Amino acid sequence: QAQRLLSAERKREVCGVILRFADALARIPDPNDPSELDKPRPDYSKAYALYSRALELEIDTVQRAEVLFKRARAAERMNPRVAYARYHEYLSEFDPSYGDAPGREKRPVGAERWEAREHLIRAALATGVGQAVDHADDLLRLLASPAGKDAPEGLAATTAWLQLRAYRLPRPSAEVLPAALRAVAAFLEGYPSHPGGVAAAYWRAEALAVHGRHDEAVAAFESFLAGQGYSAPRGESASKPLDGLDKTPQELLGEWKQTAVFRIAALRGQQARYQDAIKRYEEYTRRFPNGPQWAAAHSSIREAQFQLCLESVREKRYDEARGRFDRFLAAHPLDGRAAQVLFLLGQLQVAEAEALIESAKDKKAALKDPKVVQHFKQAIAAWARLASKYPHSNEAALALYQTGVIQEERFDDLEEALKTYRRVTRGSASSQARARIALLTRESLSVLSPRVFRTNEGAVVEVETRNLKTLSVRQYFLDLEGYFRKHHEVGGVERLDIGLIQPDATFEVEIDAFRKYAPRKQSVSVPFPQGSAGVCLVSVTGGDYEATTLVVRSDLELVFRASREELLAFAQDARLGKPAAGVKVLLSDGEKVFTTGTTGKDGVLRVKHERLRAASNLRLFAQQGAQVAASGLSLSGLSS
Repeated sequence: QAQRLLSAERKREVCGVILRFADALARIPDPNDPSELDKPRPDYSKAYALYSRALELEIDTVQRAEVLFKRARAAERMNPRVAYARYHEYLSEFDPSYGDAPGREKRPVGAERWEAREHLIRAALATGVGQAVDHADDLLRLLASPAGKDAPEGLAATTAWLQLRAYRLPRPSAEVLPAALRAVAAFLEGYPSHPGGVAAAYWRAEALAVHGRHDEAVAAFESFLAGQGYSAPRGESASKPLDGLDKTPQELLGEWKQTAVFRIAALRGQQARYQDAIKRYEEYTRRFPNGPQWAAAHSSIREAQFQLCLESVREKRYDEARGRFDRFLAAHPLDGRAAQVLFLLGQLQVAEAEALIESAKDKKAALKDPKVVQHFKQAIAAWARLASKYPHSNEAALALYQTGVIQEERFDDLEEALKTYRRVTRGSASSQARARIALLTRESLSVLSPRVFRTNEGAVVEVETRNLKTLSVRQYFLDLEGYFRKHHEVGGVERLDIGLIQPDATFEVEIDAFRKYAPRKQSVSVPFPQGSAGVCLVSVTGGDYEATTLVVRSDLELVFRASREELLAFAQDARLGKPAAGVKVLLSDGEKVFTTGTTGKDGVLRVKHERLRAASNLRLFAQQGAQVAASGLSLSGLSS
């Protein structure tokens, strides 16, 4: 009895019972068979457990191979990651050509090894473990060798199809794109009548487009539309969902032909080949009036036409640009960019006027050129049309502002410019318009002493004004040495409180060619005794504004260099070009005048002083009678 219970035959019987239950649990009822409608749904988890129990029995090699394969199939329907491990386990025991483990040649050959190879690839695809391509490549090499002569018919085509899917077409990574394209070419050449040929031909074009290879992508889409490289599916394969996809090849072919036309148009648009893009978009709308991208195609036609207008602008073909813009407005009067187009039409006129001014030798005279004036007037007319038709648009506000700028800067019609600026009450240009209004209407005054004047030339200050007709000028001669000793610099004279001091001279100045709102710049002479040097403050008052500057008339110049040990200064009479002897020099570190000296006959002064070691800035003041000069030097970063 013990021998019977422990015999191999008895173990096969027990295993067979377990397998019958497991097979029943894993079986999928036939939906087309009415007698199976009441059959229970598969329970792959229980089936997997029973297959695992059967493997615990001492069964022969043939039966073990069968159970291992069935367990992997149950796992595939339950958990692809587990299935991948189970197929690997099966092949490691029953496929001598699988892997590179030592002694694999001695493995028994499992009857299901080819099917296991295929499903190993499918499991890898489902899990995304990244090895599906390697397994597909390995199987295709095996099928092409003598060892693959006993493989089931059609396995090579199925594997080649799985290989394409493994490359994640139509969006493979950039690293595998070349290999994916080679795989597509091999698939289409080797299996032109395979139902997946439709997908392979389309995926190739899409992959090229995804990776920016536009011309190649367009050529591939054209080839797809022409039916080159694949056969249109027929019979049962045409109506059966494609392996791995949820639609039939016939459905996909119909959809992708529409998409291919649209994609060609979009690619040409990305290449700025707008004429070609428009033709293909128009082809799409004509051939596929019910296509899902019909509205997008119409919108893209408008966009391409608009880009053609801008292309003419960029290439400065202004007449062509105006014609294209006019045709665009006529064809699409309700387009949201109509206001923008009207604004650009004005800008084109301005661009042509500015180009004429730039090319002219006398740019000021060019402003009176009839062609220039005409372009500016046409720009203003275009913007007036815009402001009238779209008064509440941002473009209208910009147009009014730019009109005011032309009136102010090019036509010098400040009254009219001011009126135009006051019409800009909204939009992004309103703040700029307010700033222009304030600039034109307010009084302004600035005064500048342009340089040190020599005793043989007249001294002047440069005055810039707006809306000030008369200026009052007061002159105060200044003891600059005393100022330097107090402030350790000769700048910042505006800090002096001169309001209660009696000026040495006072006079009025009329602004030449005064015009309301217009800026004016003129030179005002500063009186000095004939041939004498000196320093004075000039205070200019106009309206509520006052500006002060320092005017120096002197022939003395001073240069110096310093280290942490010693200072070397040189003074000269700049008018005569000779060294200046007997010049008194004051040295300050910004806090204290720490030493003084006098230049020798060679105009040179050398000074050694301990405060040079720590000073960060040196300021020097030189004086010889009424002649003065000043200079400064930073010692920051200078080592001791």
